[in-house]
Amino acid sequence: MHSETPIPALLDQLDRAIDRGAWHGPALREVLAGVTAAEAAARPLPTAHTIWELVLHLASWTEEVAARLAGEVPGEPRAGDWPTPATTSDEAWMAARARLWTACDELRSAVAGLAATDLERWVAADSADPAGDPVLGTGVSVAGMLHGLVQHHAYHGGQIILLTKAVRAAARPVLPLRLLPGRYAVRRFDPATSLVELAAAAAPAAGPGELWCLARTAEEVSLLTAEASLAPTVAAERGFRALAVAGPLPFGLIGIVAALADPLAAQGIPIFVVSTYDTDLVLVRDEVLPAALDALRDAGHQLIEG
Repeated sequence: MHSETPIPALLDQLDRAIDRGAWHGPALREVLAGVTAAEAAARPLPTAHTIWELVLHLASWTEEVAARLAGEVPGEPRAGDWPTPATTSDEAWMAARARLWTACDELRSAVAGLAATDLERWVAADSADPAGDPVLGTGVSVAGMLHGLVQHHAYHGGQIILLTKAVRAAARPVLPLRLLPGRYAVRRFDPATSLVELAAAAAPAAGPGELWCLARTAEEVSLLTAEASLAPTVAAERGFRALAVAGPLPFGLIGIVAALADPLAAQGIPIFVVSTYDTDLVLVRDEVLPAALDALRDAGHQLIEG
């Protein structure tokens, strides 16, 4: 079908590379979602480009390809091959991304206005040199140039993924985690419930080394306890598994919970957090535990025995 309708096929490839649904993995918009100005400006690898520089490079070449479709002589992008940001403020980062998305939209509009025969047109900076220049991406058909831009976006999108991981790994602590045995449940009590009643509710889980926790606010009392200690008829949120940071942790440490919550949030995994004098614990539903462990390992954390 695509061979018979080349323009829609090319637009589909551009949409997938830019927005969503790419076969190779996350599209550019997905890759850049949540990347902050500080992360974009960071250079975790001394000899590599920053995320910000990659975004400006992508915008420049998207603009250049759109200009070629409009009839301009091929050359280096007007803004340069590798522009650098003048400032690294939050506003400048928003503007850099906006420039990329605008360039992508204008390119798609230009492609939508092509005829199928336009795709066969040769792209060359000099008619006397049809072989072209690989650095400028000339010496190809218009169709080849557009396919090349899709590949270009996928290539640099992969670099952005790796740079984002490197920046975030350097900024957060790497933590040893223990998966506690058994499943846990959370019960809610009226804030007027007496301590005697609460202690009685917690007592079945109060075996040696067993995790349980009571927390009171003006609105409620919550009890975290072993699921096995509850009768089936007791109202509770069940099916939690607990991951504990191997402690004790000094009180002055910063970013412990964020180091666990951020990679889980990036995968859409909800959590329940408990902090004690010595450590922090994150609880996730049993059904998402494999995905949670994968996300935490990918973030650099280590699962230990015992």
